[in-house]
Amino acid sequence: MAKNTGGKPLSAKGEMYREFFQPLVHTMTRTHRFPPSSTREGENYRDFRTGHGDVVYGADFFGRGWKKGKVGVCVYIEKSDREWNKWLFDRLREGEDSIESALGECLDWDRLDGSDGRKPKKACRISAIRDGTIDDDPKTLDDIRWWMIERLVAFKEVFGPELDRLLR
Repeated sequence: MAKNTGGKPLSAKGEMYREFFQPLVHTMTRTHRFPPSSTREGENYRDFRTGHGDVVYGADFFGRGWKKGKVGVCVYIEKSDREWNKWLFDRLREGEDSIESALGECLDWDRLDGSDGRKPKKACRISAIRDGTIDDDPKTLDDIRWWMIERLVAFKEVFGPELDRLLR
């Protein structure tokens, strides 16, 4: 039985996430040269460093709110400085039309500032989202994995230069 970094055995759901993400992490690190994920085994997401501190690319199975039953690939901004996070999000959002055009899809631009009635957070998230859960059948999970891989690569190609421009 696999264990998380705390030495505890993974739950059945945690084992499902581990099995889902292992090939995704392998493909991202070996084929697409992403830095290794530092996310613990058994979590419902994996993060990959962008080279800009507390800004990561993520692949997630969402579990709450309107995103429950959805999966996503995102740029997640979570430095300890809330104002810096909001500043970076706002600068990226200024290029929303060109970013979405380059990616070929509309994104969910979530400032996470509480304007939608939820508790405000210091972080921000920009996501591509589709339906899916870890309980889907194996073929659907394989489709989700390849969708995530394609989006992670595209996010790196599109957001990488924008992050470089804004943060260097």
